[in-house]
Amino acid sequence: MELQQAAGRVHFAQHPRTGAWHLLYPERQGEVFSAFVAQPVSARTGQVQGKPARLLSGMVGPVNTIEKSAFFAPRGGGAVYQRRVSTVPVWRPVWHDRAGRPISGIGTEDAMRGLAISPDGQRLMLLMGRSQGEIRVMRIDGSGSRTLAAGRLLDPHWSSDGKCIYYIAEPAQARALVRHDLNGSVPPETVLQFKPGEVVRLAGISPGGRTALLFLGSRLHALGLDQSPVRAPEPLVLQDKSLHPWNHAIFSPDGKWIASPMSAGGMVFIPWPQSGTPLRAYGATTSLTFPFFHPSGKELCGHQEGILACSPIRFTADGPRLDEPQIIPAEARAFTSGYHDSQWAPDGSKILMLTTDQPERVLPTVLTDWSVLAENSEN
Repeated sequence: MELQQAAGRVHFAQHPRTGAWHLLYPERQGEVFSAFVAQPVSARTGQVQGKPARLLSGMVGPVNTIEKSAFFAPRGGGAVYQRRVSTVPVWRPVWHDRAGRPISGIGTEDAMRGLAISPDGQRLMLLMGRSQGEIRVMRIDGSGSRTLAAGRLLDPHWSSDGKCIYYIAEPAQARALVRHDLNGSVPPETVLQFKPGEVVRLAGISPGGRTALLFLGSRLHALGLDQSPVRAPEPLVLQDKSLHPWNHAIFSPDGKWIASPMSAGGMVFIPWPQSGTPLRAYGATTSLTFPFFHPSGKELCGHQEGILACSPIRFTADGPRLDEPQIIPAEARAFTSGYHDSQWAPDGSKILMLTTDQPERVLPTVLTDWSVLAENSEN
């Protein structure tokens, strides 16, 4: 039996009055879930019976934390889950100085979930919307906005020369890496088509423009962009098997290092380019998600529990080391930068990040009898 919309742990619970067994599982919508589904099932054969009922709408949580977000008692009908108690925030790009003080915002009122500054610092690319959205390019002050692509799009990145962008398109069948020329003389080109169902994220483009970093599932790969035809991505093999890059990775400004959070916490620095043998990676205890370098290459910044922080980098004989991170901005508790892209201006004088003054709040909620919701949904 396969549950197409299941996104995480499937719970097996008995109706407290009828005794009928149900499968309870989160319903996925893009990268988040918003409801649980109660599907009647035969305890003897495991076959589903009848139509599923949606319940507990208004829930919130990333798919990868679903197991921590709800619990159903096998008997008795009780449940504990997280409930959204405020509206979904609108994220906007705001410039901050080195001390974390807001300077100015970019003139747009639309919701967005990603940003990237062009290599010359003159243009800004924004990923707008939520699961369905569009990629817009504009001048760095927000003027002259134009839409380049629309649909289910992920991870837009500039090419090293600023003449095109790369992004992941997610049509109905399978994800694809797309190259999009900015002058419009060449139609968008599919660089590589991935297998149906394969989870792919574009982590970054090397400073020289020859390599794309991709996560295929949870494993980091390198894709040569200067090959013709483009060959399959090569997995990065590390000598130290205990160091596992996780979710995000970025090239240093000089292209000599790849920095990535580790699945077990901390950071890993991988020397680049690889030589064909397993790479010696260097671990650091400081953990920063959504990492990005200062243009000087002497600081690594990222998020700690949703608050932006930067750590000075010391290059030693034993590899890079991160000093104690410093929180940026100083007013972080007055608003939140969330788990979104941030980037230094090319001259290193200020930082652009997506911020909101409407942080989303969720509360743990106890439901004594989920079966009532299932019955109401069926009626």
